[in-house]
Amino acid sequence: RYFRLILWFLTAYGSVVWLITLVDWVQHPGAESPYAAFGGDPAFRAFALFVGAPLIAVLGAVILRKQRQNTVGWLLLVWAPGFAAFGISVEISPALFAFVSLPIVAWWMSFLALPYYFPDGRAYPRWLGPVLPAVVLYGLVAGLALQMAFDRVQELAGAPANPFSVPGMQAVGNYMSSILSVLMVPLIAGVFIAPLLRFRQADYVSRQQIKWFAWWSAIVFMPYLVLYMGMSAFSDDPSAAPPLLLWLLGALIGVIGLFPPVIIAFAILRYRLYDIDVIIRRTLVYSALT
Repeated sequence: RYFRLILWFLTAYGSVVWLITLVDWVQHPGAESPYAAFGGDPAFRAFALFVGAPLIAVLGAVILRKQRQNTVGWLLLVWAPGFAAFGISVEISPALFAFVSLPIVAWWMSFLALPYYFPDGRAYPRWLGPVLPAVVLYGLVAGLALQMAFDRVQELAGAPANPFSVPGMQAVGNYMSSILSVLMVPLIAGVFIAPLLRFRQADYVSRQQIKWFAWWSAIVFMPYLVLYMGMSAFSDDPSAAPPLLLWLLGALIGVIGLFPPVIIAFAILRYRLYDIDVIIRRTLVYSALT
């Protein structure tokens, strides 16, 4: 129950953030984004605000209309404004920048929690039921500490000075960030392990849903990993990387933020659910022939 309260809070907070980013877009439509390293040029800002975020929100609402108790729907509603936050510009006031950036860690935690609750809305393995909400809540608290720890609201190019910086908080922020890094390792590993464990004990319909998720994850993540490995050659100076490589990497990060929610929603709503076996076989055949 307290996880639902956390998701309610993040959704309400995110709705305000979404409104702020929309006003920022009206005032500065051609301005660059502080997330330029993530493909956040003005075109990506428009995509995040007017395509990605609304689509994710609509899918989350549709799931909740069909299955009121499905936590996946709430997680999508939480992630929608988190995706919209990529639409802010470097021209936004520092105070609003900090307000928008505050829950970004919790948003990402909610995004990573999706595979644990997919497809029926219950955490798997079951013992993670009380653990995952605690991790998301810690992400929210850690995000608050990090926002008060540094002179700038985000350690990104173009980020303005942080009006909420508190002297002496950097040590606390670094400590909480270290714990967060430790928590992220099993959380990310579980993103791949939890669906496999669920698959072993799932019924036929749930297995088809998990296959959809696994197939699209492979399609989306493999090109990203290849490009990310290419970027490692420019680790000393990322700005020296070819512009096309930077653009492709940023575009794929946008796709990674958008496609898992879309595919999860389609699988839960059972759209063309039983075609996945044919699609997987054809993919394997075409890959072998290539």
